[in-house]
Amino acid sequence: MIVTSTVGKIDMAIGRFEGPVMAYMMKEEADLAKDSLKSKLFTVKNSKHYSESIGGLTGIGNFIPTDGAVPYDEFEEGFTKTFTHKEFKKGIEIKEATIEDSRIIDMENSGGLLIDSWGTT
Repeated sequence: MIVTSTVGKIDMAIGRFEGPVMAYMMKEEADLAKDSLKSKLFTVKNSKHYSESIGGLTGIGNFIPTDGAVPYDEFEEGFTKTFTHKEFKKGIEIKEATIEDSRIIDMENSGGLLIDSWGTT
């Protein structure tokens, strides 16, 4: 997950709240990752490629009793699956009134909801 700050719009106004809100979001992200079953259910690998393909091979037969030469099996390519990776994006906007009223709990809640959305996606 990539978290950026205020994208240069109102750095002076939100600067004092950015640290606590970002810290809260990072804690929420760590808690979500700790409780995630993703790595237990799926083989998770990182990639820098636009798309990747995986394929399977046919099975191998049973061993057979023989005193002669070793019999070898042949493999054939099975089905192929191509993964085309997608980039997911979502942002939140903190209104000026929220900043002016110093409603840091509302800002943290907004950040927490963004992390929850990221986790369920």
